Amino acid sequence: MRTVLACLLLVAGCTADTPAPSEAPKPPPTPGLAWRTKVPGNGYALVDGTVFAGSQGGVTAVEAKTGRTMWRFESPEGMNVVSWAVTGRAVTVAVDATKVTELDVEADWQTIGLDAATGGRLWDIDREELLPSLDYFAVEGPPVHLAASAGIVITPWYDDNGDSELVGVEARTGAIAWSTSLAELDFAGFSGCLVTVSDLTLEDLPLVVADDTLAAVVARCAQGRVVFGFDPRTGEPKWATPIPPEQPGYLLMDHGVLVVTQFGPGTVLAADGRVVYTGHLPPEQPVMAVVGDTVVVSGMAGTDDPLLGIDLRGGGVRWSLPRPSGDLPTNNLRRNGYRAMTASGDAVLGYRSSPGGTPDGLFLWANLLPVVVDSIDPATGTIRSTPLTVTGLGEWFAVADGTLLALTGNVLNAVPLTAGGAIEHTNAAAPIDRWPDPCELLPAEQLEQWWPGRPPKPVGTPGTLLSQPLPHPIHCSYTDLDGSVPAMITVDWTAADPQDAAALATSAHLASAGLNADVEPKPLVPDIGTWAMRGNGEDSITLHTGTVIVSAYSWDPAVPAVQLAKAVTAELQALGYR
Repeated sequence: MRTVLACLLLVAGCTADTPAPSEAPKPPPTPGLAWRTKVPGNGYALVDGTVFAGSQGGVTAVEAKTGRTMWRFESPEGMNVVSWAVTGRAVTVAVDATKVTELDVEADWQTIGLDAATGGRLWDIDREELLPSLDYFAVEGPPVHLAASAGIVITPWYDDNGDSELVGVEARTGAIAWSTSLAELDFAGFSGCLVTVSDLTLEDLPLVVADDTLAAVVARCAQGRVVFGFDPRTGEPKWATPIPPEQPGYLLMDHGVLVVTQFGPGTVLAADGRVVYTGHLPPEQPVMAVVGDTVVVSGMAGTDDPLLGIDLRGGGVRWSLPRPSGDLPTNNLRRNGYRAMTASGDAVLGYRSSPGGTPDGLFLWANLLPVVVDSIDPATGTIRSTPLTVTGLGEWFAVADGTLLALTGNVLNAVPLTAGGAIEHTNAAAPIDRWPDPCELLPAEQLEQWWPGRPPKPVGTPGTLLSQPLPHPIHCSYTDLDGSVPAMITVDWTAADPQDAAALATSAHLASAGLNADVEPKPLVPDIGTWAMRGNGEDSITLHTGTVIVSAYSWDPAVPAVQLAKAVTAELQALGYR
């Protein structure tokens, strides 16, 4: 069943047929940033100098050089984007209004093609091959970013018999370019193949990737597990390479190099299907980047996943090092792993969410505020770390036209690079002896006044900055006699330059809106420091004064966080942090 719907392009003064670009955002008065703009999305892609962001609510195109929003397609009312892809100067979008009942699955859907430069409609035809299979698509989940290259969108499809095939759809016309049945394929000694549920990633996505000259898929055949390489233009198989039988986790590609992670030995393949390496690879949430004849691989979720440099020419491991932040050996979504990697000049840049903190990484107050970019020498693994004037989880980044595009939350930040690919401006930390002690920011007489007769005892938690121990704690729990903690103070960052601290505070405010495009940042609180905002709920305040950003947490209604924050501000300013 199909409902014909209108394409809505949210650009002032434009129509669906002739969308006009919006004005470019004004460059923010922020050290280290060329521009910054809000781009809501669950998935991102950089194609031909444009950043495309896809979400259930629509697809947005942003000019990478300026941050100008070129156009936005909005999902029709009552429908969600369920898949999208960008290739060949076109964007394909599938929207539906699937309803799952006890008796059936009902779906109204539409597939369209948009011009990548203008957002104008190219085609509007039934192309169910672009709809995600219910085998790997969550109805309320984020849209699937389909593999695409050379003007062809490549997607698995299942016929009425349940057999799987790869289908190539021309992005600019919506026509079927080719269809290759894996069940009927007999190639290089492999036959009877399926891309099945057991081959899906931990995020329930099919293991299909593509670049300009190669498409690849992990399949299970009668003879065992295999990676097929295809010509993305024709669907003709180029090669077939067997891999270990264990459950696959992820399939990544960069510059034609493939990384397959599994619950067991992983595999690195060259663009011609040659096995370069078989051995331990991060099985969960891996990232990779290729520079010259080295592929750098790491992961985010495992406790013992190393940072690897693998020799693409001679095979084997060039070097293997512990990931940064060895101070935190446990699972952590912040600093103990890379969220993304990309090549820049002769180095690999790795995007981490924090340059340090306390050993207890499961709490927000355990991590220092800025994101950090590591420049990794592919020849030796040597790392040079650069904190940025932005904060967040470090979700995605890429390099375009001398600029590092770094996503935090739903804010896209443009970080200028030097001619050699290095970051121009670093958010340098203050010398470690200039970091305030949070256990000294609530004076004893103040504690006695608030909690007469039983003032809580300050208990500090040590921390590190870029793996270097700090002389003072960065987190302090003011602990009562019964073990309860009515107040906590955390030093989130101490910058060398107050302008960098101010820029980081502004980024923290923007990031407080989260990923929802309709949510406003947390309200600012007057008369505290240079700047202050509420955290989650009424029990926390984050404040900025001088070179310092500090958070105050209260669990005693009689002494609210605002009261704590004002006392902390007064003490910091008395110490010279103005």
